[in-house]
Amino acid sequence: MSNTETQEQEQLDQGGIAALREAARKGSAAVDELVELKRRLAFADANIDITHDVGAMLFQTWDGTTPIEDIIAKATKFGAIKGAPAPASTEPTPEQLAEAEAEAARQEIQQQMGGGGQPAGQQQVGPHPMDAALEEYHVSVQKGANEDIARDEAMAKMLSAGHVQHDPRMMFDQQAHNAAAAVADQAANRGKARWAPE
Repeated sequence: MSNTETQEQEQLDQGGIAALREAARKGSAAVDELVELKRRLAFADANIDITHDVGAMLFQTWDGTTPIEDIIAKATKFGAIKGAPAPASTEPTPEQLAEAEAEAARQEIQQQMGGGGQPAGQQQVGPHPMDAALEEYHVSVQKGANEDIARDEAMAKMLSAGHVQHDPRMMFDQQAHNAAAAVADQAANRGKARWAPE
């Protein structure tokens, strides 16, 4: 084979690789677009207003694993349903925003940890033991209970959930922790690369 033929073959090979890379990029973009369209369809079918602050946040954080009924309930609670009567206040209270942000963060962590570190079929229902204990603490203090006693009772409730009731949400899962740490490290490294001087 002559030197010219070898160069032509190398150029064809490089062109083929470039075409494959372009096809892979387009395929990845198509998958991302499909996921986005499925999410939009689910929210449209549920009549959730994604232009509403809370509706937009639910839309951006929903990964498809949380039942849509739960998302509808949250959207209804914060007035993000299209055509629904507006809540008493058009703006969510700081507590409502904090709760919605906490739920969004919890969903993101569960997604990163693969279902919260719990085996399939063992997902717990009901409020998280930490949320329930904190709520009981605030109610007790508002009713005039001693803050130290209310705090001790809340801590006892959380410890009981983990050690007596064996609620997996209160157990430390080293593998899930390592997976979440790896995801956080990757995100931090992407942020560093994005802001690195050129």
